[in-house]
Amino acid sequence: MTEITNPTPETPKMNREAKVDKSFLTGLVNQSGQLDKLAKSLALVQGELEGAKKGSNNPFFGSDYADLASVLDACRSIMSKHGISIMQYTDGIEVVGKTVFLNVSTMIMHESGQWMKSSMPFPVEQPVNCHKLGSAVTYGRRYGLSAIIGLAQIDDDGNVAMSKEKDPRITRDFRTNKTQNTGGQR
Repeated sequence: MTEITNPTPETPKMNREAKVDKSFLTGLVNQSGQLDKLAKSLALVQGELEGAKKGSNNPFFGSDYADLASVLDACRSIMSKHGISIMQYTDGIEVVGKTVFLNVSTMIMHESGQWMKSSMPFPVEQPVNCHKLGSAVTYGRRYGLSAIIGLAQIDDDGNVAMSKEKDPRITRDFRTNKTQNTGGQR
């Protein structure tokens, strides 16, 4: 509680004392003050999620992955059923050295007004053009939404730390995130 020093008789009583609810300041940048209703609904959503299905192919790495449409299809109706909506947007461009980063933000909002958001910077390949920026937006939306709601993407476009040569003897069960050597010739 902050008190005005040397109040005058003309100072209205309500201005003599300013009460600050500090719980309001908790997470002011990335979330609403309270998350109890959002958390309860998000838990129900996560209980119904099955994972985003692989439906697109990355020809450079020879792998299938869950694209943005698959991620949205996997969660949108379930989230809506539990009073949660999403908003995704770009939040500026930063240049660090010679690397351009596009910030992509994802916000989930509950019908009660509670919300939380996450922002992630994504590097944009040089030379920067509209196509590359659009790709970074799509990539950011896909991973941002999956991360904030806890949706497993059943994909492999990370390609084991960008290894361009995929070993056909190694398979990954994306439900358990375990790899298995199937043997055979490389």
